[in-house]
Amino acid sequence: MVKEQGSNISSGQKARISLARAAYRNSDVYLLDDCLRSLDIHVQEYVFKECLQRFMTGKICIFVTQNNNFFYKADGILWIENGVVQMKSRGVINAEKQHVKEPVMEEKCDVTLGDYDEADESTKLLDSKQKPNVYCEEKKSGKVEKAVYKKYIKLGGGYFLGVFIILFFIVTHTCKSYSEKMVSNWVNLEENISLYKHENIKISDDLMTRYNFTLILYSCLILGTVVLSVITATLLFNFTRTASNRLQNLMVRSIMGALMYFHDVTPIGSIINRFSKDLTVIDEQLPFVVYDFLEILFSFCGVVILLACVNLLFLIPVSVIIIIMYLMRKIYIPIGRNLQRMDVSSRSPMIGYLNASLEGLTTIRAFRVEDLLTKEFDRHQDLYTSANYTSKCCARAFGYFLDLWCSIFIATIVARFVFLDHDITVGEIGLAITQAYTLTGFVQYGIRQWAEIENKMTSVERALEYTKAEQERNDMGILSSLNWPIKGKIQFVDVSLRYCSTDSYLLKNLNFTINPAEKIGIVGRTGAGKSTLITTLFRLYDHEGEIRIDDMDIKYLQLKTIRQKITIIPQEPVLFTGTIRDNLDPFGDYDDHEIWSAIEKAGLRSAESGSNITSLEITIDDAKLSSAQKQLLSIARAVLLKNKIVIFDELTANMDEVTEKLVTDVVKENFKSCTLLVVAHKLETIVGLDKVMVLEHGAIVEYNTPAMLLEEKNGVFYNMVKSSGLLK
Repeated sequence: MVKEQGSNISSGQKARISLARAAYRNSDVYLLDDCLRSLDIHVQEYVFKECLQRFMTGKICIFVTQNNNFFYKADGILWIENGVVQMKSRGVINAEKQHVKEPVMEEKCDVTLGDYDEADESTKLLDSKQKPNVYCEEKKSGKVEKAVYKKYIKLGGGYFLGVFIILFFIVTHTCKSYSEKMVSNWVNLEENISLYKHENIKISDDLMTRYNFTLILYSCLILGTVVLSVITATLLFNFTRTASNRLQNLMVRSIMGALMYFHDVTPIGSIINRFSKDLTVIDEQLPFVVYDFLEILFSFCGVVILLACVNLLFLIPVSVIIIIMYLMRKIYIPIGRNLQRMDVSSRSPMIGYLNASLEGLTTIRAFRVEDLLTKEFDRHQDLYTSANYTSKCCARAFGYFLDLWCSIFIATIVARFVFLDHDITVGEIGLAITQAYTLTGFVQYGIRQWAEIENKMTSVERALEYTKAEQERNDMGILSSLNWPIKGKIQFVDVSLRYCSTDSYLLKNLNFTINPAEKIGIVGRTGAGKSTLITTLFRLYDHEGEIRIDDMDIKYLQLKTIRQKITIIPQEPVLFTGTIRDNLDPFGDYDDHEIWSAIEKAGLRSAESGSNITSLEITIDDAKLSSAQKQLLSIARAVLLKNKIVIFDELTANMDEVTEKLVTDVVKENFKSCTLLVVAHKLETIVGLDKVMVLEHGAIVEYNTPAMLLEEKNGVFYNMVKSSGLLK
C-alpha cells in the first residue's frame, strides 16, 4: 500500500509507478518529462528498452531528458538551446558531436532481467499483506476515560482553581435563587397591602418595613448576582482558554518532536483534522457547553430547593422526571458519543483525500480522471456527511423526548394546584409554576449539555492522543564543543536499521570508515538504502550499532548539535517564503559581508547560473527559479554554515551538462576541506571522488576507490559504469 505522498517508497519507485500509470492508459501520444532521472543506470536501461522502445512501439513518445545516452536511441531529436529549437535526426547528432558528448563504450551492454532484479520487488509487492485504506483513521469506542477529564482540568489550572470556580457558581446561584424567593415574598406583601387598602385597614409599620426591606434586599441580590455571574464566567472561560492553549502547545511540541516513524504512518489529513476541527471544538464549543452545564446544574439545585419550600410533595414528580431523563441520557450517550467520534474521524479521510487531490491536480487533469476522482471524493464526503447528519438527528430526537417528558411534568404541577391545593398563596403558586417551567427547561437543556460535554470531550481525547507521540531522544545527549566536529571523520560499526520491530531491516550490519575530508560517492539501485543511510547520520530513526563522528557516538549527543553540525542539500531544495537573506540566514547569525561572500562562492552572480543577485532583500519566487538556481542557493547556505560534513542527495539529477559542470565546480571549490557524502544515480558525478560505496538491499557490496572498483570486471560498480557508457 502506497502511503500518503509516497512516503514509504523511494523516488525511483515513485517514478516507475507514474510511468506505469501513464503506460496503462494505452494512449497514442505520451509526454514524459525526464521520468527516468531518479533511476540507476541498470533500471534506466531496462525501463527505456521494455517500456519506451517495446511497449510504446507505434506510438508518439515525446521524451524530455538530460541523459545523452538516450539521444542515440530516439527517432528524432529536439535540441533546445537558449530558447531556439532545432529538429535533428539521429544521424545528424552523430555527425555533429560538438553539441552532444557521444558515449564511448567497450561493448554494448544489453541489460536483461538478470541485470535488473525487478522480480525481487514484484515479489515483495505481491507478498505484502493488504493494508487498510491510507486515509482511514482509527476510531476509539466506549466512554471517554476519566483520565481525559483529569488531564483537561490540570491543563486549565488544576483542581484548586476548579473548586474555586465551583464555589463561585454556588454563591452566584444562591443569590439568584434567594432573589426569586424575595419576588414571591414581594408578591405576598403586595397582596396584603392591596387587601388592607381595599378594606380601609391601616397598614402597619411592620408590614411597610418588611416591604421596603424586601425591595432593598432583592435589589442587592440582583446586583450581586450580576457581578458574581460576570466574575464566574470570566474565571471559567479563562480556565478553558488556558487548558486549550496548553493543550495546543503540547500537541505542537509532541508533533514537532515525534519520531519520523510517526509522520510516516500518520496521514497529513489526520494531523490537519486534529489541529482544525478538534481544536475548534475545544476552543469555541466546549467552553460554552461546560458553562451552560454548570449554570444549569446549580440553577436546577436552586429550583428544587424553592419548590420544596412551596410543598415538599413536589419533590416526588421532580425525582420521577430526573430519573426518567437520566435513563434517557444513559441510552443516548453511547450512541451520541460514537456518532461524534465517527463524525470527526470521517472528516480526516476527506481532508487527506482533498489535500492529495490538490497536490496532484496537474496529473489528474493530464489523465482526465476528474470524474473518477470526484466520485471518490463524493464517497468520502458522503461518509462524513452521513455521520454528521446522523449525529445531529440523534441529538434532535433526544431533545424531542426530553421536551415531551418536561411537558408532562408541567401538566402534573398545574393539575395539582387546580384539583388539590386550594389554600396556597398566590405568590407561592406563581413561584411554583414559574420554577416548574424553568426546571423543565433546565433539566431538558442540562441533560442535553451533560451529554454534549462527553461528546465534545472526544475532541480533547483525540487531541491528547497527539501529545503522547513517541518522542526523539533529545534530553539524554551530551553537549559537544562548539567546534565539533573538527575533523569530520565518520565511522559505522555494525549499524543496522529498521523502522519498527516487526519490519525487516533496511540497513544490514554496515561497517565502514570515512576519513576526514574524504569525498565518498554512494550508489545503488532504487531502494538499496542510500537515503536511509543518510537518515541515520541525523538520527531520524533509531539504529542499532554505533555511528561515530570524530570518535563520538552520536547516540549520546544532543539532536540539536548533530543536526546543526551536518549540512544536507536534498534533491529537491527547500526554499522558504521570504527574501534571499531569510533563506540563507534565517536566524540572523551572519553579517552582510559573509552572506555576499557565500553568494559569490556559490556562483549565484555568474552568467552561467542565470542569476545576478543585486540585493539580499529580493523576494524569492520559487516558481520562477530553475532547479540549478535552487541548488546554488542551497549550496550558498551550506557555504555559510561552514560545517565539516556535507551531504549531497542527487545533486545534479535535474541538470543539463553545462549547469551540472557549474554546480560540480562550485562544490569542488568550496568544500575541499569537508567530508562529502554524495548520493547519485548519475555516475559522472562520483567517478572523480575519493571512494565509492555500492549498496544493495541495505548492505555494502563494494567500497573502495573508483580505480580499484573498476579493476573488478565482475563487480557491480564496473557493470554500472560500463552500462552508463563512461568506459573507454
